[in-house]
Amino acid sequence: MHNRLLVYKSKIPRNVLIDYLKTITSFHLSLYVHKIIYLLPKMVEAGTKDIDDDWSVILDTTDNFESKVASISIADTERTYNSLYEYIKATFKINSVISVLQIDNGDSKSIEIALSALKDIGKYEIDFKALWGHTIRNQSDDEDRTLLSEMVKYETTYFDRYVELLLKVRGKYQHKSYIELLDSLSQKNNERGFLAQGRSKKHPRRYVLGTRLLEALVQIQVLHLEGDKFITQSLSIEELMNNLRKRYGLIINGLEEERFKNVDIHTHLAFKENVEAFKIKLRQIGFYNDLSDAYILQKIRPRYELT
Repeated sequence: MHNRLLVYKSKIPRNVLIDYLKTITSFHLSLYVHKIIYLLPKMVEAGTKDIDDDWSVILDTTDNFESKVASISIADTERTYNSLYEYIKATFKINSVISVLQIDNGDSKSIEIALSALKDIGKYEIDFKALWGHTIRNQSDDEDRTLLSEMVKYETTYFDRYVELLLKVRGKYQHKSYIELLDSLSQKNNERGFLAQGRSKKHPRRYVLGTRLLEALVQIQVLHLEGDKFITQSLSIEELMNNLRKRYGLIINGLEEERFKNVDIHTHLAFKENVEAFKIKLRQIGFYNDLSDAYILQKIRPRYELT
């Protein structure tokens, strides 16, 4: 996707193109972290990387903390941040297995080996018993050893004890760091980002769509590969929303989603308001003009033509 923007290099001012590239790079890194937080615990449970990527979030495009769709977007955002504990636990499980089994963590295949081992972790209990004994022996005095044992007294296996100890000792720091990372990569409260948070507790984090991020995304979406070169072509609002959903998991109109199959009138109105706000945002950045009453003529038109 980054490479696609480079086809504009003779059309777009250099500083604008660099800004697009920075925006899209940050966006993709943020998407990666969001997805891995959601998917890694599922991989651990399944014992494989081969799981369905069903990650998606509702964007509030209204720029209004009190919008009808805000509560839906807030719920999706809370799901991500509430998943951090399980994600961090999953990383400790994987890293523990890689360490004990002495798997080459520089090999991309190591994650699949570790996930497979986690499905039958009882086979390695003797190894974790030895690791736990080594951990306990390394403590300086009896008081420290007692404290460690107290931390994990509810765990029944040595593997679970070791992972729980890691969570108790390092989990809080990891949790805080990941919140800062998500906020930073998602460019919270920035027009290049897709996360916003108000100063009041009444306005927690929610997924949004900054105008500069939207502009960069539209520049990519109007590109079409014809033969061996890219050209620009118009597309409808529906096509753009479908592309954002399919390629990035970003939902603006959720009424086609299974989880909103039997919703009330309030949710219908929320998504209608969201789509209208999306059109206004596109109009503000100069990609959309709906003066015509004919729906077929209501198109998003490329700003920089490539023919």
